[in-house]
Order: sequence, then structure tokens, then C-alpha cells
Amino acid sequence: MQRATIQTLAKAVKTQAPAQVRLLSYTERQARLGRPVSPHVEIYAFPITALSSITNRVTGTALSGGFAAVGALSVIGADVPDEVDIRLTDANKAFTPTTLVHQLTATAAKFSAQEALHYKKNDVWEAYTWAQYHNFNLRFAKALRHIGFEQFDTVSISGFNAPQWFFAFMGGLYLGGAATGIYTTNNAATCQYVLSNSNAKVVVCDDDAQLKKFISIADQLPNLKAIVAWKADLVAAGAAASAVPVYSFESFLELGQDASDASITDDFDKIHPGHCASLIYTSGTTGNPKGVMLSHDNVTFTTATVNSGFPGGAGFFTSAERLVSFLPLSHIAGQLLDIGQQAYYGFHIYFAEPDALKGSLGKTLKEVRPTYLLSVPRVWEKIFEKMSDVGRSTTGLKKSIATWAKSIGSEKSRLSEYGNSGGIPCGFSIANALVL
Repeated sequence: MQRATIQTLAKAVKTQAPAQVRLLSYTERQARLGRPVSPHVEIYAFPITALSSITNRVTGTALSGGFAAVGALSVIGADVPDEVDIRLTDANKAFTPTTLVHQLTATAAKFSAQEALHYKKNDVWEAYTWAQYHNFNLRFAKALRHIGFEQFDTVSISGFNAPQWFFAFMGGLYLGGAATGIYTTNNAATCQYVLSNSNAKVVVCDDDAQLKKFISIADQLPNLKAIVAWKADLVAAGAAASAVPVYSFESFLELGQDASDASITDDFDKIHPGHCASLIYTSGTTGNPKGVMLSHDNVTFTTATVNSGFPGGAGFFTSAERLVSFLPLSHIAGQLLDIGQQAYYGFHIYFAEPDALKGSLGKTLKEVRPTYLLSVPRVWEKIFEKMSDVGRSTTGLKKSIATWAKSIGSEKSRLSEYGNSGGIPCGFSIANALVL
């Protein structure tokens, strides 16, 4: 169907059968369609009979139902009593649709006593277990509900990677809401745009600089109900002058202390795989940031399929892996690995220091000794440069041993990368011990 015809159809639907047509609210469309729908898209509900009648009169062609795009910003659709099938092929249907909420709670139950989130406090590594992780998510969700946060509302987060980032993200999802990461480098105007565009009800941030920025724009955000800060000095940041209440992380959690866990978990089945879980915004370099709506299924399907490409279903990760979280969680790469993949596999996350990319990452890597590392090109370049400097300064027997060990390690990497059946090269264990 051509665009012009669809525009004519849209006009016909609204003018020729007004009694049978109703514009759905944002909450209604999410609940009835079971999938993300942009706030800028119009969804009209009406019986199939009305659609067939109108299309026959306007175009002479009957439609079987479903949706018809109207220009760039509008959509009309027939009333859909059931969720659409989000699995189109037999191969994809092998992975049962689920949500991040159901996935994480299952993992938390399975590995309840195992450490999940590791963080530095006074230069000493401490950790939250999976049971504690789940409990903080519940507490945050109860506090959100206390201030009026509802299903399909949004919580926005701006700060360096930390346990509180995870608690706020998952806490919002526990209520059937969505989460939006905001780059800490965004100026106040860009933050105001993202918060307004995503209809954020709560913003969570870390230090004084971030808190001051959000306080300065709070009066421009009529839907914002609270600002929560996990590291900032509320007095120094001017919290008293804020247009909305400002809470420390702990004081915010206390808001929901009288609610039961069941008040949250009993509603988990209202959260569907097709509902929006995360809004990922572009940096806004050439204009206003643009948000991409990612469903729960988008994340959980991706994590599940990581296993499928390995011989024998051995999988890519195990619950014993150690990963360092330092890539921005407002970006999909860090969010998918650190939150999504961890929720599936149950491995350990170690949070790097806020100045990780300014020099402290190397120290963290030495302490944690991660089994996997996802990074950006510049970090790999710095690692290569450092290793090259060390290699050039090594002489004699030590250099000969290092050269031999690296050649064995290179062969092991080649075999692993291409899936050859040659196994582990002879001497690899010795070489690995000598180098590491």
C-alpha cells in the first residue's frame, strides 16, 4: 500500500467511523500490544469490521488486520486482543521469550549466596551477593511505588558504574517500567531534553556535579517526582532549593520500608517480554539525542543465543567468570554485557574506579584478573603500547622465555578463535604461568 493511500485511510478512519475509533493512551498501548511503542506514535483501536469497511470504500482493497503505517509519526491499527508473536522462525522459537526481571530473579535464586557485585570501599574490595542484589532491587522498586511510579514509567540514571546503577535500573524494571542511562558528560540542556522525551519520573545520579545539574533543570520537568543521589553531598549541592524532593540513596530506600516484597513480586507476571526495558539515547552530537526502545526480549534473546554458537552448547560464560565494569552503562555495549549477560549467567562483576579511563583501569585489571574483557579500541591500544614497552626493555634469558611463552599463547588464541580441534598447545600451562 502506498504512503498516500495510507494517509487517506487514516483520514477515513477518523472521519467516517468516529464512533468505532478510539485513540489509545501510552499505558493502554503498552499493556494491550505487549511491545514497545514510541510515545510519538498514535495507535487507534477499532474492530476489524470497521477497518474492512473503510478500506473497501477508500481503496477497494480489504485488509486482513494488523497495522498500517501512516506517514512518519502516526500508525493506525485494528484492536489486537492478543500479543503478537515475537518469534518468526523455528530456530528463534527455540529460545523461550522472557524478561530481564524473570531472568535475574531466577539467577538470584540459583546463586543466592554467591557474590555478584564487587566494589571498592576505602580501597578494599567488598561485595553484594545475588540475594542482596535482588533485595536492593526490591527495596528500590518499593520506594519508587511509594512516590507514585507506575508500570511503563521511566527511571533515568546518570553516574559512573556502581552497584547503585544496577539497583536503580532493575528496580525500575521490577515495577514494569523502563530505564534510561544518561551520559555524565551531557550538559544540563541535553539532560533536560532526554528526561522530558523519556517522560522520566525519577532521576538517579552519583556525585555533586551531576546532582547540581539535575537540580538546575528540575523546575522544567513537570513529570519528575524525585532526584536520588548515591554519592553527593546533598547540602553542598543545594538540594534544599530543588523544585522536587532530593534523597540520598539510603533515605530513598527507606520510603518503601513498610511495603512487603510480595507487593512487588506478585506483579512480575504483568511484565511481558515485548515491553520496553531500556531506552538507549544517542549522544546528540548533531542534534537532539534520539532514543532507541529495547524490549526485554531484545536483551534476553541476545544473551541466550550466545550459548548456541558453541560446539556442544558449552557456552561463552560460566558463573565463575570475572568481568570488570567500566564501559558507560548508558551505552548498549556496557549495559548488555554487565547487566544483561550477568543476569543470565550469574558471573562476577567488579566495578572499576570512576577514573578508570584516566589511568586506574590498569590497577583494577591487575587486582581482579578478569577472565573476559570487553573494551574500546583505545584501551586495547594502551595495553599494547604498555606490553610493547615492557618487551623492549627485556633482555637475555628473560626475553627468550617471554618470546616463547607469547608464541604458545598466540597459538592457543588461534585455536580458540577458529574452533580447531587441535586442543591446547603443548607447554601452554607452563607458558601461561610464566607470563601471568
